[in-house]
Amino acid sequence: MHIRFRRVFLGLVLVASVGKAQTTFEPFEERPPVTTNGQVVAWNAAIGGVTSAIRAALAGHSIQKSFLVGVAGGAVHGWGKVLGTRSAFPAAIGGLMVSSLGTSVVVNAGRDSSPLSEVFVPVGIARVRIAPRAVKPVRLSLDIRATAALAHALGRGGLVLDWSHTARTGTPVFRTQLRRIVVDGDAVQGVAISTVVLVSDFAEDYAATLRHEMVHVQQYLFVQEAIGKPLEDYLRARLDRKGRVPRWLDFGLGAFVVYGTDELIGRRDGPYRRYIESEAEALKR
Repeated sequence: MHIRFRRVFLGLVLVASVGKAQTTFEPFEERPPVTTNGQVVAWNAAIGGVTSAIRAALAGHSIQKSFLVGVAGGAVHGWGKVLGTRSAFPAAIGGLMVSSLGTSVVVNAGRDSSPLSEVFVPVGIARVRIAPRAVKPVRLSLDIRATAALAHALGRGGLVLDWSHTARTGTPVFRTQLRRIVVDGDAVQGVAISTVVLVSDFAEDYAATLRHEMVHVQQYLFVQEAIGKPLEDYLRARLDRKGRVPRWLDFGLGAFVVYGTDELIGRRDGPYRRYIESEAEALKR
């Protein structure tokens, strides 16, 4: 049974690692769904409310209460994205903290807990989880997908760690050295793989590209925390009741589920991809 559990969770890690990276492409030929900061906040409020309500419905909690609190959390998450794309130094890392706080509220609403019963703080490839009333009020979790991306970037030639922007954004940022970034045969200006960002040396505007990719980092964190982690917790309860797999490991299943479903719907131009790309484009300006 021990071997079986190990194989199951190894499979989950491999599956999660093939989730599509989020990239900086050319602007949309048609009008994108998100073009202003107000629309960013409104869309995120709606997504937060719906996400919380669905989880509450599945667990048998109050849908109306969860929806309303989720709307508030989603709005905070969206506002954090807007704040994070400002040019002043504390804005990027501050926006990441605010958007993560909003995500935490959405997650708590879905499980019928108080809005701040547990919050997470992203720190590079890890997350600090703070639950004041828990037996262990502070816990650390490691994102397997981000860890694999970071290891790959550090071990690959032609990439250099941008220490300055890493410190300013709170997430690992790499820059290519006279090399282009190619995704699915297309040369792109930047790419975000979970919480690791790569910016091309040939990017037309380094700062704007970085802002674009940081929005994708925040989008990934929302998907993983609000969808991926609950799914992982469910699978753990069913497949690993003896707790052989460390609880501090996050496998990034949210990205696989959401991005994979979106690709099945629209291939490279699914509705979710169009939304997240338009949001990142709107906020990078």
